[in-house]
Amino acid sequence: MRAASLRCLSFALMALSSWTAFATPQVKTTVKYYDVQGASARDLSEQLRRKGPRGFAAYTAWNVKWDYSSARDGKGCRVTRASTSVAVEYTMPRWQPPANADRATRQSWERFIKALKAHEDGHRDIGIGAARAIENVVGNLTRVPCDELSRKASEAAKKILYDARKKEAEYDRRTQHGVQQGARFP
Repeated sequence: MRAASLRCLSFALMALSSWTAFATPQVKTTVKYYDVQGASARDLSEQLRRKGPRGFAAYTAWNVKWDYSSARDGKGCRVTRASTSVAVEYTMPRWQPPANADRATRQSWERFIKALKAHEDGHRDIGIGAARAIENVVGNLTRVPCDELSRKASEAAKKILYDARKKEAEYDRRTQHGVQQGARFP
């Protein structure tokens, strides 16, 4: 019975994934900066390696929280409201070019930062997508035995988050941590 329930839940997750555009998670974004200094591309590259978070030039962390309300009906319980929120935190490099920085270095930096932000936005989007999926899947739980509703909602959310983390790893592998998107300096 348990395996059949999980298969049904997995099917429901796949079926509802196309509805994710209708969920509206609240998103709070913060940006932390670390400063890099120097006038040359070599100086900046060394500082990115030395100061960057977790061995990268930038890092995006997200955390999804969910909540729901339920009501008892004649056939069990159903979710009446589901909501999600996502806290996104970017850690990004910041450079204030000194007067002696040449134009080519400035232009390279600008291209790099633009591509790096685009890559990090991809991580943000995966987190927001997970929140949307949780909101939809949990919000569509119906006819669930009341004593199982909390567990089923939690299992569904945890599965979505697990899949989102795998999706992030695949995204980094496919983009070579943003290099394929131009996030390489110089």
